[in-house]
Amino acid sequence: MMSELNTIVNCITDVNNTIKIKRLSTNEIQTLSHLIVWESETFDGQKTIFGGVRFKYSLKEKGVLINTGSIIFDYEIKAIMVASLHLGMVVGGSPLEWKSVMSRVNILKRFCIFLQVRNYSSFRDMDELPELKLRNLLIDFMYVPKEEGGLAADIFTSLIKAARDSLKLLHIYGLVEEQPFSLLLDELTINKIRKHENQHRLKHSIIPTLVMKSLIQASTEYLNSVKANINSIIDTHKKANERIEGSGINNSKHIILSVKGKLKSDLTIVTALIKDLNLHVYTLILAFTGMRFNEVFELKNNCHSSKMESGEKIYTIRSLLSKTTEGVLELDWIANEVVFEAIDLLSKVNEVYKERAILLLEHQSHILSDSQIREYRYGLKRNRLLGISHNKGTVRFVTSYSLHDKGSFASLIRHSFKVTASDIEQLEKMGCNYQSVSQTSGKRGLKYKVGDTFNFTAHQFRHTFAWFIIANRLGDLDDIKYQFKHLKNMMSLIYSERGFESLNELRSVIEYFETLTNSQAIENIVESAKRNEVTGGGGDKLSKFLAKINSNQSQVIYTTAQQPHFNNTQELIDFSTKHGTIIRGLPHGYCTKGVECKIKNASDPSHCLYCDTYYVTPKHLPYWEAIKKSCENKIERINELPDSSKYQAYFTGLKDNLNAANKIIDKLTPALKKQS
Repeated sequence: MMSELNTIVNCITDVNNTIKIKRLSTNEIQTLSHLIVWESETFDGQKTIFGGVRFKYSLKEKGVLINTGSIIFDYEIKAIMVASLHLGMVVGGSPLEWKSVMSRVNILKRFCIFLQVRNYSSFRDMDELPELKLRNLLIDFMYVPKEEGGLAADIFTSLIKAARDSLKLLHIYGLVEEQPFSLLLDELTINKIRKHENQHRLKHSIIPTLVMKSLIQASTEYLNSVKANINSIIDTHKKANERIEGSGINNSKHIILSVKGKLKSDLTIVTALIKDLNLHVYTLILAFTGMRFNEVFELKNNCHSSKMESGEKIYTIRSLLSKTTEGVLELDWIANEVVFEAIDLLSKVNEVYKERAILLLEHQSHILSDSQIREYRYGLKRNRLLGISHNKGTVRFVTSYSLHDKGSFASLIRHSFKVTASDIEQLEKMGCNYQSVSQTSGKRGLKYKVGDTFNFTAHQFRHTFAWFIIANRLGDLDDIKYQFKHLKNMMSLIYSERGFESLNELRSVIEYFETLTNSQAIENIVESAKRNEVTGGGGDKLSKFLAKINSNQSQVIYTTAQQPHFNNTQELIDFSTKHGTIIRGLPHGYCTKGVECKIKNASDPSHCLYCDTYYVTPKHLPYWEAIKKSCENKIERINELPDSSKYQAYFTGLKDNLNAANKIIDKLTPALKKQS
């Protein structure tokens, strides 16, 4: 109960200007052992007590085992866990999230075992050590091999930061009060962490465009096949459910074994049709929303909705996020029709399985184990969209963390798409051609080769979503911030650590991709100009300018008092990338005027043609050829009308665009033919 948690906090901490863990005797620790730490019911129905060894903050999270064999060490680790989760690290500060707490506790457990082997009985013993001995102790823990109790941080360099974050808590909560400990920890870790960040940190890669297209197509086709058979799937399972009440079987693992004949055969067939339904729904939600793993698994059945706004149908899905403090935060995410129909389909299938669970509890509870009964009740209460395994004979509810495992029915590792040479070229160009960023994967930093299976992770979809918006100029930072829940509910942005971390993460992703796409656009413009394959107002000027640059000369040929000096075109590209504004990538060309440009209508590109900030390269030629063909067809149809005068304004616009298209094509086509 909450009152017991308050009792625990008051007994184990001394809160004044700082938060300190109290030094308790063995008897005092044992008096707390029966008190309930968290009120929420865990998966096995047991309450979490302070004297226990298994700690799970909620069913949706993984748990942690605290059983070092020492009452004192166990107490100190548990006290740190409770204090960081409910008080934070400073008075009035924000508590840490369970995932962060759990990772720190696991490091402290390892450090505790390391100390016990060396005859220490408490973290506080380190206060008595001379500085040299303390230094050697910390160095040994961080660098000796794992089989000897250390972290082997010389091999697993990312663990240095994990060690620092964990061991810092010993000083923060007053278990090690002497200043040398904190100073030594800084000295031994900060430079190592910086080195790791500079040399070893790998950002999550994007998913190559062709791989993503294939993935979306496969998932969409799978859902279409389920949709075509949805009535048969639901009807067959409902017929099987009707047999539950009168079933005389006594095997709780296969409740519907009494189903025979055609119904049994039909049940096998329709269940096979939905075997991978969770996986493909999960995939499409990740692909089209930019949601995180945990946000997707907080989705409930029928969380989708649609409404009309300004004549357009808007699709949204709602996710309920439980925070480290009490309460739930509701978030609406912009989706599309594909995601809407995917959720609708899965929700319909889940309803028949929820009905089965209700019937089993009502009519067959006498053959169900206590754990099964708790599972069914909890699963029905949680009502998760991705919380049901679609079995033929019974129903099984699953927790979100188990879905993340490699063997789960929604594990992304079940997708199998081979990378091609063009995929690798794109990954190389984006600076992220590696199979994994995980230290434990065995594939960290390894480059893909043609024919390798692409390694999907949930976070890649989020990075790919942001990259796609920026690379295709479909939105700016504000648009993505809204979708990633950085403008929705400003109070949560201000007071939630999650909001700040997400914004910083997103900003770094966007800035990286903006710089990269700018560089690629400028490179395309400049290289096209060198071959005299660029036009538009700015393109024509640039061609003349580059004609005066001779990259093979030791001296600068073209200079003015106002003009930067470039010895070669690469210097021009680098300079323009660094100092230029954001380039708008239009279907028909590049606009370098940025936000100052007043022309937003990409469907009438003739207005851009003579602008000094407008560039067209061979990359855009197919679009202009399509414009020419479209304009010619429409002009011909207008000329055939009995009275074409009423379409004169439209006719004039078509002629302007046709003239612009002819000018672009006439300029670029001869250059291309000459090159070929």
